[in-house]
Amino acid sequence: MDDKKVQRDLRVAAESLRDASQQLRGRSTRRRFGLGKALLVAILGAALVLILSEDARKMVLDKLFGAEEEFEYTSTTTPAPDTETVPSA
Repeated sequence: MDDKKVQRDLRVAAESLRDASQQLRGRSTRRRFGLGKALLVAILGAALVLILSEDARKMVLDKLFGAEEEFEYTSTTTPAPDTETVPSA
């Protein structure tokens, strides 16, 4: 039993037999990518898009709060008359 290759082959064979017996009993040896993990990845991806993309942020804000209105300010008062000052010499 000093041969490392034989020991490794026996270990692999034993693991394969154990996996096969568990599958026959109905137990799954593989871990599946669950719905919770998929939802977490989707939320993180959406957050990353919103952080990195200004256009995406603007689109989401427009959907949530309505489109931003353009505002143009016009003054109703008249400007004060210009008074010229003579520089002192």
